[in-house]
Amino acid sequence: MDFLEFLIFAKKQTYASSQIIGRVTKDGAKELTFEDNNFKYIDRYYGYNPFSAQEIVLQDNKVIWSMNYYGFVDSLEPLEKDVYSFLKLALQQVEERFPFRGPSYFKKNNFEYFSDTKDDFKHFVGKEYITYNNETIYVCYYHGGVVKGK
Repeated sequence: MDFLEFLIFAKKQTYASSQIIGRVTKDGAKELTFEDNNFKYIDRYYGYNPFSAQEIVLQDNKVIWSMNYYGFVDSLEPLEKDVYSFLKLALQQVEERFPFRGPSYFKKNNFEYFSDTKDDFKHFVGKEYITYNNETIYVCYYHGGVVKGK
């Protein structure tokens, strides 16, 4: 399994999964991990609404990739839990050409997910948002890329 295959698979097995298994760290973060062979994925996020997070991928115990993001639900209707449930469905659709969050576009019922990313997995910046009945109710900003040591 190469890096991109691992990253996409790991994302689908952690937060986007319907069966999240993680731990709470001493500083209050929720930490989700996934390992396969020499790769390890760690998603660590703080808060609920709003939230802030970082994902990293290690290869042979060295960080090789990282992404930071910050998001929030800005709506009383629908409920936050319904927005985040839809978000998980969208994140399950992560695409190989933009393996950061969800696809460019995803729709189910009255929810629509949009993601706009600039550049590629080596260095990128993006924004995702969700609309409900054509009104923006959720926004998340993300950026990251390849990490190299000295």
